[in-house]
Amino acid sequence: TLRQINAGNDEALGALAELEHAIRINEGLVNLIDAKKLLRTDSTRSGFCGRFHPFERAGVTLPAKLLSNDVTGFLDALNSPNYAGGVTLNRAYDVLLMGWIAASRYEADPNSPILFQLSNLASGARYIAPVLSRTRRDDVVAHLKSQRAYRHMSEACSLYSGYRAYLHISAVTPGSYRLDAIVPAPDGRGGAVLSLHSSI
Repeated sequence: TLRQINAGNDEALGALAELEHAIRINEGLVNLIDAKKLLRTDSTRSGFCGRFHPFERAGVTLPAKLLSNDVTGFLDALNSPNYAGGVTLNRAYDVLLMGWIAASRYEADPNSPILFQLSNLASGARYIAPVLSRTRRDDVVAHLKSQRAYRHMSEACSLYSGYRAYLHISAVTPGSYRLDAIVPAPDGRGGAVLSLHSSI
């Protein structure tokens, strides 16, 4: 009906097309949550919200030593479950990241922080977004126990390995980026890093 009313109005029809696209993404994410039986926590949405800031102004100190061994994870969704071939993001909208990351050296709880980092592939410019809440992932605990390489990992490191992050990206300069997730150590001196996507 709205398309019929606005026939000939290219701006209105464009806005309707964007709305339809957003609704389809939302439906896809709901289906993904149902299919994977991802558990919800009692945390509020604000604990899962973040904003990318240029590294120099982010007010976040990255650990001096980031290790990429004994860390594993998976990106369940980057706005959509179908992100593997590359993703183009619209800076006018928040980005939804869902997945999990577990590091054998660091235990996690519902309030363990996670840092997301965008690195520009051409200039090297970096943007950081901290998120302060985690989600419970019993499925990850079971999965890691079945993997020989990660069978030794403590359940305390994997039970709250999940994340669901709504990230504002308007401050990010257009370009091609790599996305990493960083788990800082409790003392802030070390941490674990995992590459989530190489073509954003």
